[in-house]
Amino acid sequence: MEKGLLVVSFGTSYENTRKLTLDRIEEDLAKAFLDRKFYKAWTSNMILKKIRERDGIEFDNINQAIVRLKNDGIRDVLVQPTHILNGIEDSKIRDAFAEHGTSFEKVAIGDSLLYGEKSFADMKHAVKEIFSYVKSKEALVLVGHGTKHKANEVYQSLEKHFHTCGMENIFIVTIEGEESIETVIPKLSRMKAEKVWLSPFLIVAGDHANNDICGDKESSCKSVLEGAGFEVNCIRRGLGEYEEISNIFIKHAKEKG
Repeated sequence: MEKGLLVVSFGTSYENTRKLTLDRIEEDLAKAFLDRKFYKAWTSNMILKKIRERDGIEFDNINQAIVRLKNDGIRDVLVQPTHILNGIEDSKIRDAFAEHGTSFEKVAIGDSLLYGEKSFADMKHAVKEIFSYVKSKEALVLVGHGTKHKANEVYQSLEKHFHTCGMENIFIVTIEGEESIETVIPKLSRMKAEKVWLSPFLIVAGDHANNDICGDKESSCKSVLEGAGFEVNCIRRGLGEYEEISNIFIKHAKEKG
């Protein structure tokens, strides 16, 4: 039976950071599943349209990728999303495969980076390794995208897990969720943070990282914290650049495939 690996990402219009993040994760996953033919898809039709018109680059959306799998005779599909949460984008994947019914003998979909408390131990280890240079009297503020989906609760649950494990100088806020950058200011004041490290909690460091998080506009996370009197160091790297994150995605895929 022909087997395929489909890696699904939201996508990005930033070529340089794509190569450092999404391309890296795809390559790592492909190497981990050499017995499967590799495929990729992006879920953001807006980004797909932008890079097609601007750069002449064509990537599949999820439905196009499924048709390609079918046409290539793939019967066993392992799907691994590169999303942070099992949220709206993951629902798109499941809905798309549901529409194709009996086209495949087996479809297994791996979990995103965070899917509840079972994923917290791996994330704690990864964050501890990646940001090992952050001192105990300094704070690390991770800035996620945020969503109206119920999966948004995972951000604060993960922060509580960090604190329970003694990593009390790590905080998580979101751009579009309820946990805005302003909500972390009292916490930073209480711990008397000597310095604040500000990092995207996003797979790709694109528009949000460069503008909403580390940008110079008045409403950016960096500007808000500096306005509150904190010394801020911005980390302009997406999570997808780190080996520790790729390893988590590989683990999730192996659990299902």
